[in-house]
Amino acid sequence: CVGIVCTLHILNILMIVGLECISVALSNAVFQLQAAFCVGLSVILLKDRFTRPQAVGMVVSLAGVCVIVLPPLMMVPDDLSTISEAKSQNTPSDASGASPTTNCRFPQ
Repeated sequence: CVGIVCTLHILNILMIVGLECISVALSNAVFQLQAAFCVGLSVILLKDRFTRPQAVGMVVSLAGVCVIVLPPLMMVPDDLSTISEAKSQNTPSDASGASPTTNCRFPQ
């Protein structure tokens, strides 16, 4: 039980660090897939049965995630440049003048 708690804390920290490199919309899409991975891994590792109500719930859940998360990811580049210009005018910058969203420490 302690191992599970430690693993969850490490994964939450990694998710927060990862937010420096990807958009919040993409992060939310990946985060919401955890239910699908949980069901899939329980079927594979624990030999649980995948029932019809679980399948229907999974389809409805993933459809809801797609409705909420995909529109920001499908924006055309002109819309994204307008949004990034608006953000650069409204977000605080550090001493170097860089926006907080450009401080990714990892190669992209």
